[in-house]
Amino acid sequence: SGDTILVYAGTYTENIDYGGKNIVVGSLYMTTNDTSYISSTIIDGGANGSVVQINSGESSAELTGFTIQNGKHAYGGGIAIDGTTVKIKRCRIIDNHSPLNASGSGPGGSGGGGIMVRNENSASVTIEYCEILSNSSGDYGGGIYANPSNTVTLKNSIIANNSSSNTGGIYHKANLTIENCVFHSNTTTNSGGAEGGAIRSYGSGNLTITNCTFSNNSAAKGGAIHFESSGTGSIKNSILWGNTGTTGSQINGTLTVTYSDIEGGYTGTGNINSDPRFVSASSGNYSIQNYSPAIGAGTTSGAPSTDIDGNTRPNPSGTNPDMGAYENSLGSPTVEVTNVTSTTDNGTYKIG
Repeated sequence: SGDTILVYAGTYTENIDYGGKNIVVGSLYMTTNDTSYISSTIIDGGANGSVVQINSGESSAELTGFTIQNGKHAYGGGIAIDGTTVKIKRCRIIDNHSPLNASGSGPGGSGGGGIMVRNENSASVTIEYCEILSNSSGDYGGGIYANPSNTVTLKNSIIANNSSSNTGGIYHKANLTIENCVFHSNTTTNSGGAEGGAIRSYGSGNLTITNCTFSNNSAAKGGAIHFESSGTGSIKNSILWGNTGTTGSQINGTLTVTYSDIEGGYTGTGNINSDPRFVSASSGNYSIQNYSPAIGAGTTSGAPSTDIDGNTRPNPSGTNPDMGAYENSLGSPTVEVTNVTSTTDNGTYKIG
């Protein structure tokens, strides 16, 4: 305990267990800040259980700078966490799977293709600057599953292309705080009753979302978010646009939503209903163009001081922050001229 283990670049086909030790396991990204080590230092689970287990009472474990892939377990294909304090930083958690446990054993069903915070053992999990991509589950939470009495904080991360029978991105009953994150292209495979393309809050789960972007997620109920919790839920300074659901394209359920751009509209202080003008949603670029109505439309109250890329927020200083995960360099949107036509021969023009 207390040691840091540095791992050279390479592909390691194995499954690792922290075994109760409060250690830091990291790639050479930790000593060089070279992000290429994140994709070139790979732990491959070989479809033979969870790739990483941190579930033996660790109180200060950390995993930094890896690609975690090809895990397969009913309770956390990529990373299995239980009753511990864990930091996961600068990791790519990709192509892991959580198959349905037909026996129904375990708390609240199987799931967590990418990460599972399993039992109700007051785990504290911080996930920062990570990519949780293309994970799947036959039950709940293609990306993440978090059970009650646990606290999960997710910052500056991208959760995309995850899928499950019930909830594509994150299924939780935990206390979940999310800021500066992008959720896109998360889907459910159960067309009849699946809930929450990006997030489903259930039981007594609390949900707090600040400066996040949701787009192109889909589910039968709640294309972006399905909130059916007895806990509290709030969204601030965020964009929910282009999500699809039979019931509640953007949000299904009742949350407190303020200073956010919600397609179709949503009651709350400072909310708008205008195309956010993403740079290129088709190629996964959800930053906003210079004439986006989301520029300067957020509130400084509770807003993070930087955006998902580490840029200062608000920018310029003294202005209001933007809605969404990305901060534009302008304090207010520019006027877009869509076409200019001459109405007379003497040089008078009409802008429209």
